[in-house]
Amino acid sequence: MRFTQLLLGIMTALLVAGCMAKTTVLLDKNAKEKVVAPASFYLSVVGKTLYEDADSKEKIAVGEIFQEEASKKLKEIGALAEDGDGKNHYVILVNILGYEPGNAAGRYFLGQLTNSFDAAIVINAQLCAAVKEDGGVKAGEIIALIPTGKALHKGLFGGIGGWKTIIVDAARDLITTVEKTFLD
Repeated sequence: MRFTQLLLGIMTALLVAGCMAKTTVLLDKNAKEKVVAPASFYLSVVGKTLYEDADSKEKIAVGEIFQEEASKKLKEIGALAEDGDGKNHYVILVNILGYEPGNAAGRYFLGQLTNSFDAAIVINAQLCAAVKEDGGVKAGEIIALIPTGKALHKGLFGGIGGWKTIIVDAARDLITTVEKTFLD
């Protein structure tokens, strides 16, 4: 119950902040020009990357699932960065602010009556310059904020796999936004 209240508070704050973040990206008319074509992207996922249920001690590797799905989508569109690919590299820095797997049985039986059983994920994302360091790549200077859904929910039709599909949807939606914003 406390997590739901906390998540609601975070979502409310982010809704207000989210509008500003989207406005910032839209106001930065040069954001697309800051990305030099041909471009490819690394992905860095930080924040609350591991969910652990307080009662059952079940663990969900939210960050790992997000990283895997976003990387798949980047590869599908030909924009996953690789050493020696001849492209200009950037880092998509994703911060997972909160995650709640919800309750599948509750979604199935009471989903149309309440959203208290929903799976939810809250993220923010930035496009950064790629900086090579110690044989790896890290996020450098922030180039632009990437508009995100901020808080995505899977309700009644989230069903049994809603806990995972919310992460997959968030990852794929983010990369679709990157594609439309910086590659089109």
